[in-house]
Amino acid sequence: MPSAKRRKLFPLVLTLSLTLSAVVVGLLGEAFGTQLQEIFRPVLPYWKWVLGGIITINILVAVWDRWHADAPDDAPHTVPSNQHNISIGGNTTNSLITTGDNNEVSQAQGDFVKGNKTEIHHHHAPKAASRKPQAAINLLHQLPAAPELVGRGDDINELLAKLNHSGVTISASVQGQGGVGKTALALALANRLKAKYPDAQFFLDLQGVTNPLTPAQAMAHVIRSYDLEAKLPDDEALLTAKYRSVLHQQKALLLWDNARDKAQIELLQPPEGCVMIVTSRQQFALPWLHAKALQVLPRDQSIALLLKLAARIGGAADQIAELCGDLPFALTLAASASAETPNLTVTRYIEKLAAQRLQTLNGVEASLRLSYELLSASQQEYWRALSVFPATFDEAAAAAVWDIEADAACDVLSELIKFSLVEFDDQKQRYHLHDLAREFARECTNDTERAIFRLHHAAHYCEVLSEANELYKQGEAAVMQGLSLYDMERDNILAGQSWVAAQREHDKQAAQLCIDYANSGAFVIELRLPRRKHILWLTEALAVATALQAR
Repeated sequence: MPSAKRRKLFPLVLTLSLTLSAVVVGLLGEAFGTQLQEIFRPVLPYWKWVLGGIITINILVAVWDRWHADAPDDAPHTVPSNQHNISIGGNTTNSLITTGDNNEVSQAQGDFVKGNKTEIHHHHAPKAASRKPQAAINLLHQLPAAPELVGRGDDINELLAKLNHSGVTISASVQGQGGVGKTALALALANRLKAKYPDAQFFLDLQGVTNPLTPAQAMAHVIRSYDLEAKLPDDEALLTAKYRSVLHQQKALLLWDNARDKAQIELLQPPEGCVMIVTSRQQFALPWLHAKALQVLPRDQSIALLLKLAARIGGAADQIAELCGDLPFALTLAASASAETPNLTVTRYIEKLAAQRLQTLNGVEASLRLSYELLSASQQEYWRALSVFPATFDEAAAAAVWDIEADAACDVLSELIKFSLVEFDDQKQRYHLHDLAREFARECTNDTERAIFRLHHAAHYCEVLSEANELYKQGEAAVMQGLSLYDMERDNILAGQSWVAAQREHDKQAAQLCIDYANSGAFVIELRLPRRKHILWLTEALAVATALQAR
C-alpha cells in the first residue's frame, strides 16, 4: 500500500481500536461486578475523558494532515524519458498488449495453466543513463580501409574534378553491372576525400539487390551515429527534417553502397557542405547527382591485376582476363583460386574456367562456380551456410551457424578468404560476402540445410539481442554499448526475427524464438524499432504464446 494511504488510515485504525477497548472495559466493569471493578477502579471514572482526548487528538492530526497532504494517490506518476516498459497479457480467448510507462497487466479471468487466478506483472525500467554525446564519436568515422586498386586512375580523377568543380553539394554515383568494382572505386574515392570532410564519414550497404533498406533506415543510421539514444519520429517528413538538421553545418561524407534505385536515395540528399557518393547497378539520374557509368577494366589493367595476385599465371593472363570478362571481382576469384591450388596447372584451370563459361556465359558466375568446386565438401557446406547473413558478421556468428568451436571457425574463414569467397575488414574485424557470392551460395543451398542454417542464425542473434538488452539495463555507459551492439547487428537481428516469425506455425524451436525475440530485447527494441514494427513483434509473440499456452 502506498505510504500516503498508510499515513491516512493509521489514525482511524488507532482510534477505532482504542475506542473499542475503552468501551469494552467500561461495559465489562459495569456488567461483571466487583472483581473487575476492583481491577479497573482507578480508570473507570475517567474512560470517557480518555476516549474524548483520543478523538480530539485524531481530529487535530487529520486537520494537520489536510494542510500538509501530498499529491493524491491517483495522480499520474511521472516517468523519466527513455524508461518505458512492455507488458503482454492474455489467454485463449482474450489478448492484451500494452506499451508505455510502468504498465501493469492483470489477467483476472485466469491463465493457461490454472483457472481462477490473478496474474499481475509489473516491469521496472532500468536507470536512465546520463547523456554523454561524446561517447558516440567513434561512430562518425565508418569508412573501411581503402582497397589497393589496379587501374581506375582516370575514373577517380574524373570524379574528383566533378566534385571540385562546384562549391555546393555534388554527389557522385558509380553505376554498373555486378562485379565491375563499384564499391572498391567508391571507397578509394571516399578515402581520398575524407580529409576535406573531417566531421564524419558514413558508410552503409543499402542492400539494393537483396533486401533494400528504406530511406528511413538510412537516415536513422546517420542520426543515431550522432546520438545513440535518439528516439526517432515515425513521420517521414519529421525524420527527414531531423536528418538534415543533424548534418547542418557539418563537413560530412556519406557513402551509400549498393542502392536499388532513385527512390531509395532521393530523400537522402544532404545539406550544403556535405558530399554523397552512391553505388548502384541501376542507371538513374537526379538533378544534384553527377552520374558515372563504370565500365569493365581495360585489358592491360586486367592482366596487371591477375599478375599482381598470382604471378604464376604468367602468359596465360590475357586468356583468363577474357574468360573473366575483365570484371575485377571475377579476376580476383580466378587469381586467388590459381594461387591457392598450386597442384592445379594454369592450363588445366583455363580449361575448367572455359567449360564453366560455356555453361553460364557470365565471367563472375563462371569464376564463382569454379572456385566453389575447388573447395572440399566440408568447405563448400560452410560457405553455403554463410549465405544466411544479410550483412557483415563476426567470427562468433559464423561458429554459431556452423555449430563448431570459435577457433575452428577462424581456420575455416581463413581458408575461404584465401579463395576470395569471403571478404574481411581488418579494422572492424568483420566478415562479409560479395552480394554476387551470396546470391550464388544461396542457389547452391537446398531447402533442408537452409532451414538448419537459418535456425542457427536466428538463435545466435536472439542471444546477441539479449546481450544488448542486458547492457542497456545496466544503465550509465553500458547503455551506449548495448545500443551500439544492436545497431551493428541490426540487419542480422531483423533477419533472424523475421524468419522465426514466418516459421512459427511449423517449427517449435522457431516458435519459442519468436517469443524470445520480443522478451529478451524488450527495452532495446522499444527504442530502436519503428512503432509499427514493434507492435508486430509483440503481436507475433503473443500469437505464439497463445498457441503454445505459455504464460
